[in-house]
Amino acid sequence: MSEQEIRAQKFTLVDEKGVARAVLTTVEGLASLALSDGEGKIRAVLSVTASGDPSLALYDCSGKQRALLDVGTCTDGATTLGLYDQQERGRLLVNLRPNGTPVVALFDDQGNEIGKMP
Repeated sequence: MSEQEIRAQKFTLVDEKGVARAVLTTVEGLASLALSDGEGKIRAVLSVTASGDPSLALYDCSGKQRALLDVGTCTDGATTLGLYDQQERGRLLVNLRPNGTPVVALFDDQGNEIGKMP
């Protein structure tokens, strides 16, 4: 380890008011960077699994997940983009399968599939 290197399992970046705005951590093989707004609410999380799969989750001002991009290239080879409503129900799913086939699926507010291509 060099003298200019700092090692830890968690780093927290706070603003001038002491509010945690960014947290870089590793937990059970998952490395993640969580970014928060001025009130300390998590708004975005970038993570990478131990197997190397990255994902990006985006949250609204009430803390509900509204979008997820999951690139499962190291495990199943699929890339998925999911969009969620205010109750965190999946409403739109765009998936690129390992063979390159795209799939788009739409869901109603009960989680029932209402459309799919192809």
